[in-house]
Amino acid sequence: DHRDLHLSIRRQRQMCIRDRNVHHVQQPVDRIISLAPHLTEMLFALGVGDRIVGTVHYADYPPAAKAIPRLGDAFNVSVESVVASKPDIVLAWSTGGSSQSIDQIRSMDIPVYMNEPGDIAQFLDGVERIGAAIGESEAAFTLTTRFRLRLKEIGSSDRHTRVFFQISDQSLYTVNGEHLIGHAIRHCGGQNVFEDIQPTVPQVSKEAVLSAQPELILITQLPGTKESEWFEEWRRYPSVIDRVEGIDPNLISRAGPRLQQGIERVCGIISETGAAKH
Repeated sequence: DHRDLHLSIRRQRQMCIRDRNVHHVQQPVDRIISLAPHLTEMLFALGVGDRIVGTVHYADYPPAAKAIPRLGDAFNVSVESVVASKPDIVLAWSTGGSSQSIDQIRSMDIPVYMNEPGDIAQFLDGVERIGAAIGESEAAFTLTTRFRLRLKEIGSSDRHTRVFFQISDQSLYTVNGEHLIGHAIRHCGGQNVFEDIQPTVPQVSKEAVLSAQPELILITQLPGTKESEWFEEWRRYPSVIDRVEGIDPNLISRAGPRLQQGIERVCGIISETGAAKH
């Protein structure tokens, strides 16, 4: 029942948040440090962008994020600057290479929330946990509810379209089925041709791609930049590959609020490719 949920949310806002990732966050949370671009985006989507007192390089969206002081990058964070900012909470990304800095920050009794969504369900769970930790559960619940409803609308159980997802321009890197992007492909009804190989982001050869016979190739491509030479290269094999499309990596690779747009684009392209075959 929604009323019970909203009552529990209000109770959560009044209590000291405790979960396996973050402990003893005293409300209200007025000073937040975000150590990943996707977390900065998430905080703005939850309406608390004005509470961010420090972030990292590449935290460039929304545009207002560019004005926030930089405390380092995903691999090297200035612990001194973090401490000097007097944060109520630090949001960090497990995959980033700054684990030593995170341990130092924790040792100073600064609450740290670690975020690392492996799939879409974990991503949505993380949004709600972040909302609870910063006293914005209602905003988080609104965001995740809309996201879940949209996912239901665009999802597909049709697994006929074979997909190769290319995330690098120089060497050929892709994602397996365990990666967040791999989960998005599956949700959209695509069959990731490298779903079962390891690691999560494997390097593959051109020969392996062609022998896997993908009907659709998706290549990460920033809007407004010169098209990768791979577009032309893959189009040389029309007997195998039906379609080659670009997708903005900021929409599908960042586990932030724009992920919905990224999944919508993946679903749209997979749906069109499948329809063209039949």
